[in-house]
Amino acid sequence: MSRPFLSGEGALAPTHCMRVGRRKSRGRLNLWASLCIILLAFSGRALADERDRLAPGLYVAATVGCDGLGGGGTVDFDGKNFSPHYQACLSQALGQNARYRQTCIEGQGANYPTTAQIQGDPSKTMRDVTIAVLSRNAFSMNGVRYDYCGAR
Repeated sequence: MSRPFLSGEGALAPTHCMRVGRRKSRGRLNLWASLCIILLAFSGRALADERDRLAPGLYVAATVGCDGLGGGGTVDFDGKNFSPHYQACLSQALGQNARYRQTCIEGQGANYPTTAQIQGDPSKTMRDVTIAVLSRNAFSMNGVRYDYCGAR
């Protein structure tokens, strides 16, 4: 048997339902907000510059070994920039993970160029490279592994 509709009950029912709906939607919003914050924290880590993990110093291609230090397979890492043998380079992180733009000029010995000289040199070369930090003492550049061989 159905009950007769009372005006007092009708006024309370929709309000009560709306409150439940609001609580549920607030809960969903809180859940989404929490998930977004967590994802942003992880994405920030993923986008963090991997160079920070790598020890500054001289690196040599793994196929050459540290006996070849000073030769063509050498890369000098100053804590931010990767400079192959007889070059001075600036390494700028690109938007893609592990991609860098190398801006290089010839540089060696006492006349090693400054950042401003590298940027202003009309004969500078630019190339994009993939650099993956493998450990504190190893990285790969365009698929070639380099191992730490000592301080600069």
